[in-house]
Amino acid sequence: MYWTDTGLLKDVRRANLDGTGEQVLVTGQNSPAGLALDTTNGKMYWVNQFGHTLWSANQDGTDQQVLVSGLAEPTNIALDLASDKLYIADWLGTIERVNLDGTGLETLITGQNGAEGIALDIVRDKVYWASALQGSIQRANLDGTDLETLVTGLSSPVGIALQIEAAPVPEPSALLLLGIGTLGLIGYTRWRKSV
Repeated sequence: MYWTDTGLLKDVRRANLDGTGEQVLVTGQNSPAGLALDTTNGKMYWVNQFGHTLWSANQDGTDQQVLVSGLAEPTNIALDLASDKLYIADWLGTIERVNLDGTGLETLITGQNGAEGIALDIVRDKVYWASALQGSIQRANLDGTDLETLVTGLSSPVGIALQIEAAPVPEPSALLLLGIGTLGLIGYTRWRKSV
C-alpha cells in the first residue's frame, strides 16, 4: 500500500499490506495529497496541493519529477491508462486532465468548489467527483460534457470510489437460436441424403 501524508511528515510512503516494511519514498513536499499507481509501468503519481504541482516517480521513489506546475489547489487524481490521461480534482473548482507525460493540460469543468475525490468509469465514459463545499456528488463525460449532479444535501463529501460491474453479455434470442438450429438440421439432412 502507498499513501501520502500532508500533515507534519509531508511525504509519500509505502508498506506491505499487513503494515510491515514501511518505507519513506518521497520527502520535501509541501502538501502531498491524492495518489495513484500505474503498476503496469511501475509508476506513481501524486499532487502537491499547496505546492500547486503534479508529480511522478517510479514506485520505489526514484526518478521524481514535476509533470505540471501552476495548478490552483489539486486535491486528488485518477488514472485513465487506456488513454494515457490523468484526471485532477482541484479544491478551487476545476476538473482537469493531462497526458501522463505532463503535456496537454486542459480544464474540463469549472465551478466545482471543494472538489476532492475523483473516480473514473472508463467503460461508460464518465468521471465522478465529490464536492465538499457544495455537498454533492457529480459526474460528467470524460471530455467534461453532460455535467450531472447525482446527490445533494451532503455534509462534506471528500472521497469517492466506484463499484464497476462488467456489462452483461446479452443472451441470444430464441429466434436466433431457432434459426441456427434449423440451418444445422437442413445441413444434416442434406448430408444424410448424400451418403
